Amino acid sequence: MPRAFVLALGGCLALQETAAARDAQAAAAEPERAPVAATELDAVQVTARRRTEPVQDVPAAITVVAGSDMERNGIYQVQDLQRLLPGTSVAFWNPRQSSVAVRGIGNNPANDGLEGSVGLVLDNVYLGRPGMVVFDLLDIEQVELLRGPQGTLFGKNATAGVLNIGSRQPAFAPEHGVSLSAGTRGYGQVRATVSDRLGETVAGRLSAYATRDDGWIRNLHDGADLNGIGRHGVRGQLLFRPREALEVRVIADYNRQDDTQGATLLYDIGAASPLYRPFLPAPGAGDYSVDIDGRLAMRVEQGGASAEANYDLDGGHRLTSVSAWRFWDYAPRNDVDLSPYPIVDHAGYDVDYRQASQELRVASPTGRRLDYVAGVFLLDQDTRNTYVSAFGPYADAALVGPVAGSLRGVLDDVHSTTHGRLRTRSAALFGQGNWRLGERLGVTAGLRITHEDKQARIVRQPPQGGSDFAGLPPALAAALRAVRDSQVGAWDSGGFGFADTSPSALLGIDYRFGDGILGYASLAHGEKSGAINLNAPTAQTIALPLAQARQSLLVAPETADTLEIGLKNTLWDRRLQLDLNLFLTRLQDYQANAIVPYTNPATGVTTVAFLLTNVAGVESRGIEWDLRAVPADGLTVAFNGAYTDARYRSFANAPCAVETPPGPSGGCDLGGRPLNGAPRWTLNASGDYRWRRDGVEPYVSAVASWRSEVYGSLDNSRHNLLPAYGLLDLVAGWRVDRGAYQWDVSLWARNALDRRHYLSGGQLLGTYTAAAGAPRTLGLTLRCDFR
Repeated sequence: MPRAFVLALGGCLALQETAAARDAQAAAAEPERAPVAATELDAVQVTARRRTEPVQDVPAAITVVAGSDMERNGIYQVQDLQRLLPGTSVAFWNPRQSSVAVRGIGNNPANDGLEGSVGLVLDNVYLGRPGMVVFDLLDIEQVELLRGPQGTLFGKNATAGVLNIGSRQPAFAPEHGVSLSAGTRGYGQVRATVSDRLGETVAGRLSAYATRDDGWIRNLHDGADLNGIGRHGVRGQLLFRPREALEVRVIADYNRQDDTQGATLLYDIGAASPLYRPFLPAPGAGDYSVDIDGRLAMRVEQGGASAEANYDLDGGHRLTSVSAWRFWDYAPRNDVDLSPYPIVDHAGYDVDYRQASQELRVASPTGRRLDYVAGVFLLDQDTRNTYVSAFGPYADAALVGPVAGSLRGVLDDVHSTTHGRLRTRSAALFGQGNWRLGERLGVTAGLRITHEDKQARIVRQPPQGGSDFAGLPPALAAALRAVRDSQVGAWDSGGFGFADTSPSALLGIDYRFGDGILGYASLAHGEKSGAINLNAPTAQTIALPLAQARQSLLVAPETADTLEIGLKNTLWDRRLQLDLNLFLTRLQDYQANAIVPYTNPATGVTTVAFLLTNVAGVESRGIEWDLRAVPADGLTVAFNGAYTDARYRSFANAPCAVETPPGPSGGCDLGGRPLNGAPRWTLNASGDYRWRRDGVEPYVSAVASWRSEVYGSLDNSRHNLLPAYGLLDLVAGWRVDRGAYQWDVSLWARNALDRRHYLSGGQLLGTYTAAAGAPRTLGLTLRCDFR
């Protein structure tokens, strides 16, 4: 990295010298820039209601993170946003096995047929897979988190909230920048942005990045480091303003990852079978190491294009059209048996995802007694996945055991492939109006009607390899084939699916108690789309009659009813902002894994199947707060957090923890127990201080976060209770202005106290597992911005 630093520094100096002649007179005449030291809070603008307005005027629970704050504190991954956002959790193993939860809702298992409870939006484009936000958050203007059910304004409905990410637009004045970071573990990151006028009515912006990290999980088997990062990407934009009433923004981007993320730590032996246990290494809670004999790697390619047009009609109405196409391709290589033996050499899903969307909406003028937004949203999604499982020569010894007194090669060296496809077509009409009943009182009402049609098919090919059982007695050979077929035998679901129409609604009231004080209350009904379990069929699934097997793969829509009461305060001459919010959410048919009993009518034998299905009831309630203040010139502090009590109201036939005996149906009742992955407390504090001295602006910044313990696995086992943890990030730097150029050098420490922590937990082959967060990283960043 030292050589890279020299190259980046030289490049910035070369650009400066090239432009110096052009800018010399202007720079000499330009007075020194005013100090950036804060004297009051910025008036943050949001687009939560599909129009630009101050966040403190919106009667809803919203938290905004500025892109400049993310850059200063080194926040560039979606899993790091939870350090800044109240009540938010990001479960992350790898891009496919990731999810965003708000108020404890949304830690859904990885399944390519399941949408997240939290909607993800990038530059006004809905993203259908959680992994589509796993890239470097480059050149971001701001991130808005809307908590609670959404849908009456956004193109896609969601039950827990929306994470709305907006990138910086092209500028009609020169705006360029280059930055280079280097740190421990071989960490390195290069970013560059160029934006300028391309004509009288056209501006362009080009941003690119490359990031690497050697990784922080040691493989004891071969000494390699895992969880390494290697990704790069580019985003290009054009902004057209042919006349005052029309603006068109065209965006295209491409991102690629080739790295080793997804290392799974053995947290506890759990309920691993007696056959499998001897092959497992001793679990080490807090030990960032694995012992696996196979490969761990993945490749992700994603990107797309969008065009957003805004046209101001006569009378003040604005017509907006957002057309977009995106893709997301994921290909892993996973040794998932957690052992140094060739049991399962590879098990993973290759995913090819495509989506096309069209949103058309109209917004009325503001400042009248009644204003509104109404629109139509169309979405076409095509998801294809291929599940590959390749068993090694130790598979029978660890997973099958002796058959008829000896091992007979049932799964040894067997290769299986399953293909799934899901086609979704969604159409929705939505609208929301705000009616001012006076200077202080207002009413908000919204409605959305969504119709979706989902069709799927799952086909598992006949297994390849393994023994042909030649020379064995026919009855024994047939029994061995039956054992193999129960795990990897050919199966075809045929075409199946469903169509449904669902409503979402919002009714709210707000009252202005005085200048800078807004109170509100709202009742919202949200609905998340039904799903189809696109994962490879289990042995229990293929044992069912075909009609029942298909039905078991269907998952009903998830509905949420939320009551909120909030208060927004802007006080002390705009030096203090305090937002408080109380919420109560009740969900029906929460989408999760469960155990479903099945009795074969022919034999009377009852078996159980682990399926993606609906939980009868879930409740989440609590309080959130967001405080920001400028207690002294140049000093900005923030403290936000949430107390969230998220529990299953009713969850019969849930998976049983290893320490809990199953009930008569083969499952356990988790009614009244906490949701997994839902911390009761999330606390985030930050401070930034800067001052001006002799043309130099020194600054220091700190971000601290704390999260209480959570159950990592769905069964609430104490053997997968992930401990509470706190993280501290520190930054110190110097900013120097030299005419049209601004230099910035900073020293930083992420997870400065080197706290071992876990982003999520789970179960695998009867064991309890965990995904580790990054340890301490120390580094240096050099940035050069110029006009």
